Amino acid sequence: MSPSVLHQLWKIIDAADPNIVAVMDEPNLVAWLLQQLRLYPGPADPGDSEIIHYIHSRLPMIQDLVYERLR
Repeated sequence: MSPSVLHQLWKIIDAADPNIVAVMDEPNLVAWLLQQLRLYPGPADPGDSEIIHYIHSRLPMIQDLVYERLR
């Protein structure tokens, strides 16, 4: 997984509307992040299992960041 894909993923997370993301369950959040990532041209396929694994492994942190912005 390239650093540019990781950077783009975290930009998406940072820019996401917390009111929308907060109501998603984990499978829908992963699907939404992959969908958003596919909107950006990049060197790696956002459907790559490595990216999916990365998102799953960071879900608690992603959700915490989103919930923090709701406060």
